[in-house]
Amino acid sequence: MKLLMVTREQIGEERFGIGRSLAALCNGLRDNGCVVECLTRASLQAEKNALLQSETDAATQRLSYLGLKRQPDLLALITGVVGVGRTAARLALQQGIDLLHVHDVALACGIAQIVEEFGAEAASLRWGLTKHSFGCIASALHQHVMPVQSFLQQRIREWERQQLALTRWVCIPTHAGLKQLADDLGIEPSAHWKVLPHPRPKINRYDRIIARRLLGWSLDEYRVLGVGMYLPVKRFDRLIQVCAGFGPELKLTLVGDGNADSLRWHAKQSGLGNRLELATTDDIGLYLSGADLYVSTSYSESFGLANLEAMIAGLPSIVSPVAAVPEVIGNAALQVNPDGPTLEKAIKRVRDEASLRNHLRLKACARAKAWPDAKDIAKRLMQMINDGDPNPPVRKKRCDH
Repeated sequence: MKLLMVTREQIGEERFGIGRSLAALCNGLRDNGCVVECLTRASLQAEKNALLQSETDAATQRLSYLGLKRQPDLLALITGVVGVGRTAARLALQQGIDLLHVHDVALACGIAQIVEEFGAEAASLRWGLTKHSFGCIASALHQHVMPVQSFLQQRIREWERQQLALTRWVCIPTHAGLKQLADDLGIEPSAHWKVLPHPRPKINRYDRIIARRLLGWSLDEYRVLGVGMYLPVKRFDRLIQVCAGFGPELKLTLVGDGNADSLRWHAKQSGLGNRLELATTDDIGLYLSGADLYVSTSYSESFGLANLEAMIAGLPSIVSPVAAVPEVIGNAALQVNPDGPTLEKAIKRVRDEASLRNHLRLKACARAKAWPDAKDIAKRLMQMINDGDPNPPVRKKRCDH
């Protein structure tokens, strides 16, 4: 089996989110004898930018019926990803690859457009996708990216229904996410929608003393760790505010990427100041090994890979019980609504109660041990691909939201 993996990731996004989960899955597929090639928006911009731009222009024309021109930023966001899907489909045809697995509905739309335009020449292409947003695209965009006019939300929902009906297999990482998608779109889950969790990632483990020496952290300080892109959805500003209320021995490290100006501003305003460290790494295990506590304050997670990594490291953790987080983390962390007083109290408990820390470590290690590895998840994906219905049924919608 030869498979082309396609993501919408741009430069700077590879270390987190889709890139992290995809790396483990691709290794698992290769271990199962599958030939895998990966294509990202970043790689296309570097190597095939002219073709990408041409296909993005074509996508803009094809999607004009949605009325997205009323919100130019939204139009550019969606058509930019559709253009990546179109480019990937063209390259797949040139290279004799007939299986594509994409990581966004808009990428799947790009493939469907090429298949329609090329007719018999592209009839052999088969494609499926993994959903990375919690629920439908319209809701995810409106809640986490930019306000979307209500009539455009309706049109985007109908467009997503159409793309999912054309896609031969749909992977959703949690049962909660599958239900939310069906509810958002007002349809019954299709038979070709399957729950496929992200695999247990491999992380490097270090002795705590060695990790702290490598990181330049003192053995006396209490180190809180947050992980993720520097985006509003992560609510790192809340974590900064709460950590600022502790004494000088508590320091906060945020491992991520993106524009950190607002985080620095919040640190200065709250009094956390130079007790905030911002870092980017390809070795998250080093930070997990050196930290005392992992905290996630995110207000939405379709899965929460960073939470899973903290669990695998056996690091005492506090997470916000949102979206798919409870399904993934189970009893391996404290699930706490991250308002200021509640989060502050939870951090104090973990810091001060050795029995609680040991309990969380034991629960985390037990849950991590039972989590499926990359080879297992790859086998499940390959089975989904082999069983993929060439004509998935289109469900009648119950209602528009």
